Amino acid sequence: MDAEWIIVTVVWAFVLAAKIVGCALVLALGWFVRHEWPAFHEAVADGVRERPGLSLCAGVLAQLALAIVTVVLALTIVGIPLAIVLVTMAVLVAGLGLATVAELVGARLPLPSLAAHPERQLVMGVIVVLALSMVPLLGDALLVGAITVGSGAIAMAILGGFSRHAAHPESVITY
Repeated sequence: MDAEWIIVTVVWAFVLAAKIVGCALVLALGWFVRHEWPAFHEAVADGVRERPGLSLCAGVLAQLALAIVTVVLALTIVGIPLAIVLVTMAVLVAGLGLATVAELVGARLPLPSLAAHPERQLVMGVIVVLALSMVPLLGDALLVGAITVGSGAIAMAILGGFSRHAAHPESVITY
């Protein structure tokens, strides 16, 4: 029985360590995008704040499309590197979406020291998301939901789907 508890403890410690490293990467990504592309960040944040249902639907559709396109690309030799790039970009979008949702969670916390400090809001939001993600079953569902809403808001911002920012080309990333 003692060996069983040791294994459970070690597994839980690895899960916690992985989540902490993930949170550090989400913090770095959120901070970078907030400072390098503030108009885009605001477009994504407005999408999550003003139209969470539409962002959720866009996120579900984007994830379905990602899965289909990745499988189709992985079926060919030429498409395998493209599938790897696509999955890498999807991970970055998921991290940025989670960072945006976490920042908005941090902004809603009733702490006066967070009022005018978006970086502090991001840190506190990520801490809250990390804590909630540790709740069995519910935590994973909340994490997937936050990533889906954030990813959908990113997709809508890139496509110019939020009308307030559609008139401002600087808020939409173009290549």
